[in-house]
Amino acid sequence: MLPDHLRQYGLHAEINTVYIDIHYALEIFLAGCQRAAVFEYAGIVDQHIDTAVFFDNGSGRVSPLFLLCHISLCKYGCYPILRQFQGHLSKKAAETTGLRSGIALISGAGDKIAGCVGANVLKKGDMIFEAASYAGLSCLVDDFRPDYEQRYFDILDGAFPDDLYAHYYIPGSGITLNWFMDHFARKGEESLGEAFARMDAKVGQIPPGSEGLMAIGMMGGTAMPFDGALKGVWMGFNWVHREEHFYRALQESFSYAVSTAIDRINAKYPDCGQDTVKIIGGGARSRVWTQMLADVSQKTFERLDREDIALWGACLLAADGIGLFGDVRKAAEEHVHVKEVYRPNRELAGRYAELKEQYNRYAKELSPYCKALKS
Repeated sequence: MLPDHLRQYGLHAEINTVYIDIHYALEIFLAGCQRAAVFEYAGIVDQHIDTAVFFDNGSGRVSPLFLLCHISLCKYGCYPILRQFQGHLSKKAAETTGLRSGIALISGAGDKIAGCVGANVLKKGDMIFEAASYAGLSCLVDDFRPDYEQRYFDILDGAFPDDLYAHYYIPGSGITLNWFMDHFARKGEESLGEAFARMDAKVGQIPPGSEGLMAIGMMGGTAMPFDGALKGVWMGFNWVHREEHFYRALQESFSYAVSTAIDRINAKYPDCGQDTVKIIGGGARSRVWTQMLADVSQKTFERLDREDIALWGACLLAADGIGLFGDVRKAAEEHVHVKEVYRPNRELAGRYAELKEQYNRYAKELSPYCKALKS
């Protein structure tokens, strides 16, 4: 039978009969072990490591090794690594990297958590959207409330004890937008930045809904909820639509997904009162998309005054590891500020709510057809 402290997180069956989303099974296991480790797919992104969990990727069944990992964890314990001094750079490593030998080595954080630190997303209810190659939405919460119903977010440990982030991410969203620009939109010697700026100006002239064109921009499938079969789709296009319509439809698709994740976090954490979302990453340069995100989600979006947020967060953690800061939270607050504010257009709330509902329904219904095409 499962240990009692795992049952409290929703697992009530013998281990060989538990069928659950692979990522959620991992999150439940880790949370049940007092957050001894949190893994995000291919990378370790948390402050403790000492174990692994194994799954049958075909069925999503939790492996019997699940219990062995738990037993090993309880027997040998875990050790903290985040913001901790780990040693010095050796002479051999220094020669290889071109760095100075003897540099202090401080264990850091994954990009999403470092971004939260750099953006000063360090109070309960603070929320941030990283509009990057793999976009991510994170909200600081104070306890573990899994989204069993729709599985729209997981939980990541923060940089400080007891900090947790409800986290949602979109595989390859920024890559998809770059792909569109490179293959369909860039003109002649135009740079990627110039192409984005030109497209932004055109997209801003198109009304919500892209004049009847809808896209599912999940070219790599969705991670939350997990659906590897779903792929990119444009639907409803006709002779009226131009390149800017197709591009806006992609932006809208990601906006619907992010807004749905915000809805799910709000549903599970109504006490956090998330009304404002900070935005960072390359996508934050787009005023049109940032305003679209605000209108779709009906939240205020704030663009920050620096573009090296995650890098800066890693620097703060490193500096803390060698004792430069007495209060990292205060340092984070003092070194980043709001540059631009995007408030939602309340008149668009109804229209976008309808489109978001359509998007979520189509994404679910079209997945089997995408799978059939692949086979």
